[in-house]
Amino acid sequence: MDSVLPRAGQSRAEGQAVVAAQNWKLLEYFNYYRLAIALAAAGIAIAIGKFPPFGDAHPGLFLSTSIVFAMISVTAVFSIHWRIPDYDSQAALLSFADVTLLTIIMHASGGISSGLGLMLLVAIAGSSIMLGKQLTIFYASLATIAVGLEYWWGWLTGGLVPEVDMMQGFPQVGLFGVGLFATAFFGYLHANRLRATEELAQNRGVDVANLTQ
Repeated sequence: MDSVLPRAGQSRAEGQAVVAAQNWKLLEYFNYYRLAIALAAAGIAIAIGKFPPFGDAHPGLFLSTSIVFAMISVTAVFSIHWRIPDYDSQAALLSFADVTLLTIIMHASGGISSGLGLMLLVAIAGSSIMLGKQLTIFYASLATIAVGLEYWWGWLTGGLVPEVDMMQGFPQVGLFGVGLFATAFFGYLHANRLRATEELAQNRGVDVANLTQ
């Protein structure tokens, strides 16, 4: 397997081009994961209708959301291949789609107790690697708020939800929110360390190129 780092002797522009190509590859690979999840969910919704916990609470909502998620993932395959729009825009928009649609899928499957929140953790981990610090914090916050709204949705909309049950599940929601921020934090630290290594390799490559001139 070829190294992801710029080689010694490359110019700064060449090194930046290598890093940019690797960023697009990372976005492409993560979209394959997104596509697999979306197609699996859509396949379950269309072929079976309800396969606990998938779509257990709201089968119709699960079906429509899964289809939208699959369409976005398929569209992203082509937009990433053509690199239109730019990398930062695509990474940010796809991360927003992940947080929004996965939360709805989780809600349609019975909420956080369904276990599908793990997919949201993976989405936050991916966004923390591909995006900068501010966007990483933003999407971790957005995911935490989304999970909280999903949990309290029945009570907020006037549903007959026992208050005791709501309070008993609140610690689980809080811990899940902490997990989202921890995932984003450590993912960003790892990605930032890799970026620092790449920048050091670029600088060394430029120094070697200057010495050989």
